[in-house]
Amino acid sequence: MEMEDKHAIAERLENRRVTLYRLCLSGIALGGGARLLQAYAFASASLVLTVLQVLGAVILLASLLQLWSVYRTIRKDRVLQEVLNDELAVQTQLKSRQAGFFVLLALQLLLLPIAYFYPLNSQLVLELGLFLGVVAVLGMRVVQEELLVIARFRMTLDEDRFEVWNWRKPSFFHYIINPGLAVNELLLGQRVPKVMLIDKQSPRPLAERSYVPCPSCGTIHKGNVWSAQHKTAFKNWYGLYCPHCGETIPCLRNITSWLILMLTYPFWFWKKETREAKWLEKQKQRFQNLPDEPVELDKSVWWKMGVRFGLVMFVLMTFVLKTITLLFDEVEGDLWSYYFDLEFLLVSAIGWAVGGALFGLIMWLILGKKGTGVAKETEGQAS
Repeated sequence: MEMEDKHAIAERLENRRVTLYRLCLSGIALGGGARLLQAYAFASASLVLTVLQVLGAVILLASLLQLWSVYRTIRKDRVLQEVLNDELAVQTQLKSRQAGFFVLLALQLLLLPIAYFYPLNSQLVLELGLFLGVVAVLGMRVVQEELLVIARFRMTLDEDRFEVWNWRKPSFFHYIINPGLAVNELLLGQRVPKVMLIDKQSPRPLAERSYVPCPSCGTIHKGNVWSAQHKTAFKNWYGLYCPHCGETIPCLRNITSWLILMLTYPFWFWKKETREAKWLEKQKQRFQNLPDEPVELDKSVWWKMGVRFGLVMFVLMTFVLKTITLLFDEVEGDLWSYYFDLEFLLVSAIGWAVGGALFGLIMWLILGKKGTGVAKETEGQAS
């Protein structure tokens, strides 16, 4: 019983530690970014940038003090140290440090040609290198959490039966780097699990032989548990809800979403637990009476996906980018003519209609691809 309590305490401390690292990262990004803009991009002082610098410094200092308190708590308890520094955690730390080293090296190599081709102030190069280096180190510490989740998944899965998909898979990596998908993630709550299993022995299409494992209870769920057919594809802002144990299955994070959340983290992290608890209560009702039979996907599903993609990208690339451009450039004429240039809107609409159709076709070719072998019942098995 005492050991179980230690595991619970260790989990809380680890979650708190990761939260504090994220706050440090937010403080550095806000304060350091504002400092660089104030010093080298604007000719006169800006009150907003000054406030951001002070805010970033306060967040960073408070987070570092809290981190020191957490580390002191861990150092005083040998059992907590053993729980938090098991073999898997040590291996993951090594991987994250190696990744951090290469990221730092890549950043320095990036600065060299910039400094060579542009007449940059040597102090700017030094400050920029230091800023990017600190961001990379803290970022790798946060990414370590992601690596640890994936490693724990892989420890408990039968990889002879399943093909394991994670962030290294091209389709998953595309989800991470595509800025347009941040809209789906932040506004619609459409999420992709960090790990997905593909049944290599099933003859069904890819969309129907995809499974999602829950790391908390070991249950392997059919992928269509979170689907438009069940009206559960959206509103998954905190992750995918596991109907078996009531916990949340960790999901990938789009890099644009990650940047937005990182910069705004100090303003909402203190509400996260309360809102997540309310969200979990609502999920119990949403997932109560899901049908057990597999959902047959017809061709209209793919075209609907294409239409959604085309509409989102049309709005994002047409109106949002125009608004961002408006912040930096002066516009000739009135705003109505700027936003509603008929020729531009027509070309953009045709372009994204074709883009949406191609997206739907690609989804049909990929997700509708049938496997080989004999189908077996998988949902509900412990991994």
